Amino acid sequence: MDGYWNKVKEKVKEFWHSNDQIVCINVFKSDGQTCQLCGYHPISWNHVLQNRRTLKTLTVGSICVYKFTKVVKELGHDLKIGYPSRLSPAVELLNKKYPGTAIVDSYFYKKESEPDYTEREKELYSAPEGLNPDEIDWDSFDYECGDR
Repeated sequence: MDGYWNKVKEKVKEFWHSNDQIVCINVFKSDGQTCQLCGYHPISWNHVLQNRRTLKTLTVGSICVYKFTKVVKELGHDLKIGYPSRLSPAVELLNKKYPGTAIVDSYFYKKESEPDYTEREKELYSAPEGLNPDEIDWDSFDYECGDR
């Protein structure tokens, strides 16, 4: 158990530094993936977290969104993961199970009309090919990466 949490804490410290903003730029279902935070396999629901300062991404399972904020809290900071309004069902489900984990926050999401909207950001903010966020069956949304 200690080895697991040490691994998670080290990964958070690599990805996040004090005052960094973390947003989820996409949620998609793809069975058989591996959580990049804890290494758990297989996950189905993939949350693509982005550090707004570095633009680096980390794809994690549903529960590891909460675990990320838990580690940051242990480091003495309050962090809520920002999600775009199109992913508000995911925010509701996360907060139902783990209150205060995520927020719907459109402030972090640039609009295509803004002059500094880059091709890379267009790629990051779009759903994977063939997936439409409106087609996600949120009622069957499950939480993998159980507590270890």
